[in-house]
Amino acid sequence: MRNLPPYLSRLHSHFDRAYSTFRTSLLSLCFPSQCICCGELQKYPNVLCESCRNRLPRILEPYCGLCGSPLPLSWQVKICPDCRMRRPRLTRIRSTFLYEEAAMQMIHEVKFSRCARSLRFFAEELYVHALHDFPRSVSAIVPVPLHRSREWERTFNQSALLADHLSALSGIPVKLLLRRIKRTRPQTSLSGHARRRNLEGVFRLSQNVLIPRSVVLLDDVVTTGATLEACAAVLRSAGVRKVYGLTIARAVLKT
Repeated sequence: MRNLPPYLSRLHSHFDRAYSTFRTSLLSLCFPSQCICCGELQKYPNVLCESCRNRLPRILEPYCGLCGSPLPLSWQVKICPDCRMRRPRLTRIRSTFLYEEAAMQMIHEVKFSRCARSLRFFAEELYVHALHDFPRSVSAIVPVPLHRSREWERTFNQSALLADHLSALSGIPVKLLLRRIKRTRPQTSLSGHARRRNLEGVFRLSQNVLIPRSVVLLDDVVTTGATLEACAAVLRSAGVRKVYGLTIARAVLKT
């Protein structure tokens, strides 16, 4: 396409901005967007109002360099006592939010209502605030799989959809390296030891897959880390050298 004269180029630019503003206003008028948490009407396409966005419980430094759990400000350590006492199969875990308040409400919307706006929001948060904690050599995003019967009931796997959004932002391809061969009891009602036993033999490597050297293992919430650890064990035994766990939120157990 040949270049436009300067005055036409400026006119074209003004028209584009005016059209964009008109389109946004029209969509906002016809399809008003509500805050996911409080229901307040939003200017399209905000997923949260400013008040709810400010209430999101972000995990900020200091946090454990291995499991990503928040650390007390007074502690002069980089690794929490739990991680010092055991040798996790995961290279590192990073989460953006605590699993409470507005973040918990949004994750429930994603998990049980397939809220696409929240998925995109979370993918952007993970990309901006967490993914950079891992090396650039990471070559695949691996979503934690659901059992096929549970995915059939929900019609989707929230971790897989989140992985697609994160892949589009980061350019890191999604690889479905794992499959879930047993339907287990919900983890939320179990203790840490029971969670690990509940996941024994649950995950298997998918057939006919190329094994990357390092991956990001993606899930929505981490509590004890049992699910991520079980997946990481399968990946490590298949030849993956580094497995980085990434989740939207971390549930901190009350003591």
